[in-house]
Amino acid sequence: EGVIPTYQEPTNYVPTTCDRNCEKCNLELPLTEADEYKAIGIEKLLCDYEDSYSMSPEGLERETRAHLFKENANA
Repeated sequence: EGVIPTYQEPTNYVPTTCDRNCEKCNLELPLTEADEYKAIGIEKLLCDYEDSYSMSPEGLERETRAHLFKENANA
C-alpha cells in the first residue's frame, strides 16, 4: 500500500551526541537548532523530536474505506 511505519524507541534507549572528539567521530552533528532545518519524509519518521510514527500516501484506499465506515456508522 505504500505505508512506511516506524516503532517507538525502548524507554531505556540512551541517545549519543557529539563529544567534539573529531579524530574518533562516528556521529553527525545534530542540526535541530538550525533555523533552516526541518525534517521531512523518512527523516521525519526517524528523528527524535517529532511524534510521527508512519507515513501513508495521500488517498490510501483503506483510509477512504475507514472514513466511509465512520460516516455510515454515524448516519
